[in-house]
Amino acid sequence: MSQRERTPEFAYMLVAEEIKSRIESGEWRPHRPLPAERRLAQELGYALGTVRHGTRILRDLGLLYTVPAKGTFVAPEAPALLRRGVGADLLGGSFGAGRPLRAVGSE
Repeated sequence: MSQRERTPEFAYMLVAEEIKSRIESGEWRPHRPLPAERRLAQELGYALGTVRHGTRILRDLGLLYTVPAKGTFVAPEAPALLRRGVGADLLGGSFGAGRPLRAVGSE
């Protein structure tokens, strides 16, 4: 069973977690480009907008940076940020400012 089938999280958070995992494993290194968004969407099986949302989350955390017309890259400080636990709770139910994630209409 895939993580996608087991986890009732937002799809963009699953994308962000997958990218983060690849950075943590060393598969994707600082200053190296991620695959093009369309290719990444196809590889992960998500819509392009979902992949863009996931990468935006990681940019906001300082793990990625984007150079217009060049692509999205792993930030040089990403390994250190990950060691300090930045983004550790992406799938744990909270993100940013300690606010819990809630699905729309789950009040």
